[in-house]
Amino acid sequence: MLTPRLLLDDRFDTLEVAVEEGRRIFENIRRFAQFLFSWHVAEVSVIAVSVVGGFAAPLAGLMILWNNLVIDVLPSFALALEPSRSDAMRRPPRDPSQPLLDRTTMGRLLTGAGLVAVIGLAGPGWTSTSRARRP
Repeated sequence: MLTPRLLLDDRFDTLEVAVEEGRRIFENIRRFAQFLFSWHVAEVSVIAVSVVGGFAAPLAGLMILWNNLVIDVLPSFALALEPSRSDAMRRPPRDPSQPLLDRTTMGRLLTGAGLVAVIGLAGPGWTSTSRARRP
């Protein structure tokens, strides 16, 4: 971890550690944002489609609260503590005007959210039809 000694000296070794730590933190924030946005977009999509389509609510209030507590906290810690990539210092510096979630990331985010939403909407129907077929 980066210590406050960076402010006290200007050795190249210390600056290199600080830059690598900054790149690691930025990548972890990006992963964290992508994960949370995709999960919450999927959750909102499932609820919106079920309301608009007139289906029974697939998620109860307590289920939504439990999902948010478990999904937001535990994986977030894991994503925040990810080590830096081995090529972090070989890559060129990122453009400061680049958004946190660029087009490619947004595409992955929406694809993942769509897949989770489809599974979330199909799950209750699949389980009710499989129960109806049992003798």
